[in-house]
Amino acid sequence: MYGAESKEPGTIDWPQPYPYKTDPDQAKALMAESGFPDGFDTMLAFDLGTKEWAEPMCVLIQEALAPIGINVTLEKVPSANFRGVLVE
Repeated sequence: MYGAESKEPGTIDWPQPYPYKTDPDQAKALMAESGFPDGFDTMLAFDLGTKEWAEPMCVLIQEALAPIGINVTLEKVPSANFRGVLVE
């Protein structure tokens, strides 16, 4: 989904490459510049009412951030409690 030469799609085909690239070295340098050279731990909560798509998305985010030192703990929150977790 990356490597496109233009920001505008040439056709309506799906999926299409986007003009984004992954640069772990640059990400690590920016982490160090921001004061977190060794990364940090954080939590990502998602509503269990949307688990069919939210959980796979959160796992992909977790896996994508791990190589640059951001350790993401996933919190599965029941729908009735989700707004409370967001406010915290």
